[in-house]
Amino acid sequence: MTSVDNVLRRPCAGPAVWKGPDLANSTEWVLRLSPAQTGELDAALRSVRERGLPLLKVTADDFPLPTLAGELARLTDVLENGRGFVRVKRIPVERYGRAAASTISWGLGQHLGVPVSQNAAVAT
Repeated sequence: MTSVDNVLRRPCAGPAVWKGPDLANSTEWVLRLSPAQTGELDAALRSVRERGLPLLKVTADDFPLPTLAGELARLTDVLENGRGFVRVKRIPVERYGRAAASTISWGLGQHLGVPVSQNAAVAT
């Protein structure tokens, strides 16, 4: 028996192992944006648009989130050391067009980590 076989025969354990009820009973993986935090998103979006930055060139520094950045740092820890996923709620996407929503998504992502392609067909 190989070591891989041994690994597959042991129960999984750790913070990234969860069941539905675990998620229902915890909010550590959820961020519900306040009106002030959505205001920060609006201001960051305006900043990017005013400078004419192309989407893929936008960095966390280009997308300033003065108070929200601390919450995003906490979520980064949940991503890297906890459940492995997070949910950001109350982003008012209905008031943005597709391009603006993409910029906000990219800008938030820049505060959470380094983007990588998940498409195997895309050359790295």
